[in-house]
Amino acid sequence: MTNPKISIIIPAYNIEDSIARAIHSCIRQTLREIEIIIIDEKGSDKTIQIAHEYAQKDLRIRILDNQKNLGTFLARLQGAKIAKGEYLCFLDGDDYLEEETCRILYEKAEQHCVDIVFFGTKFFPPTLKKAPLKIITKSLQNEQILKEVFLLSSTPPWGICGKLYKKDLVLKAIKTLDFIDEHLVMAEDLLQNFVFIALGKSSVGISQKFYIYCESNSSITRDSKTRDKKINNLKRIIELFDELETKKELTSNPYFYEAKNKIQAILHSIIELEYRYDNTPKLAYLQSCIRSLKYHQKWQTYIRILSFIFSFGKIKL
Repeated sequence: MTNPKISIIIPAYNIEDSIARAIHSCIRQTLREIEIIIIDEKGSDKTIQIAHEYAQKDLRIRILDNQKNLGTFLARLQGAKIAKGEYLCFLDGDDYLEEETCRILYEKAEQHCVDIVFFGTKFFPPTLKKAPLKIITKSLQNEQILKEVFLLSSTPPWGICGKLYKKDLVLKAIKTLDFIDEHLVMAEDLLQNFVFIALGKSSVGISQKFYIYCESNSSITRDSKTRDKKINNLKRIIELFDELETKKELTSNPYFYEAKNKIQAILHSIIELEYRYDNTPKLAYLQSCIRSLKYHQKWQTYIRILSFIFSFGKIKL
């Protein structure tokens, strides 16, 4: 297919248990004029073998063979560079899309001639531990997009998934992000989405929750080694947000600094919360939650503190 309407980009690294579900959710889209770009991130399992089996049956599937593992941040951008679609949609291989996603999003994008279409995310299995993400359905222009997403949303839709982006916008953002050439896998989509939205000229949204976020084993791992890796990644993202200050195309947005500072405060808060499962000292959980509140006042953290206190330390959310 020479002119697909939407390109779905899927970084693939050691997800053999879920990649078939993700690909199948793309293949069964009711909008047929799509392409599916799977980026081989050089894992050690059968992920790419499974992807190739699907590609042999569906010519809309393209597999980008990276020479090495680039990390999710660069892998997504590599996929965007070769995409032929008018619009781009990013899908993590652990997750999947409802079958009407592409058709309804494309119709909405064409109807309103926008750079970004927001849509909803739901969690599988359902959980009370994650606050539902705000779905921004109103029509927005220029700097109002950044303001609405990053300043007016208590639980903002910060991730790169759950959005349809015009390819021209993403390519413009890639030029802004070209100073980053390193392996990033934690909160990297927040950094990308921030730049996309800061550069966006128009947006609209739909209320349907078409993106299905699936809890994976890696997302609930809490050993100290994994925790320290997460913390180092988050600290690096905080540093990279400071480096965005050199980009005039971003700082010209009147809400740039306010949004950037809020994001960095929340990331510092998340770092403090990562320590809440330390076994020593005994009250590390409570101390971690209290420290996090110095950076960001979040109602879920108050719930964690109250649950911990009234259960005499037995409940740790």
